[in-house]
Amino acid sequence: LEASNRGLESLLGLIKSHQNIDFVVAGDGELRNEFEGMSTYHNLKYLGTISHEEAFKELLKCDWIYAVYV
Repeated sequence: LEASNRGLESLLGLIKSHQNIDFVVAGDGELRNEFEGMSTYHNLKYLGTISHEEAFKELLKCDWIYAVYV
């Protein structure tokens, strides 16, 4: 969840402005506190750091995926 040039700041805004869309976010980094701090948003499920197996299971549940890899 690194901020620079990855669009994650925009994702934070989308979560806030599009309450009709459910977001699932996984990962760790400098924006972790931002995502954890949004726990009151009913449309955000923040998973933190997860295994590849857990990530694959979550991906199968999604209609749309935005993935950022290092």
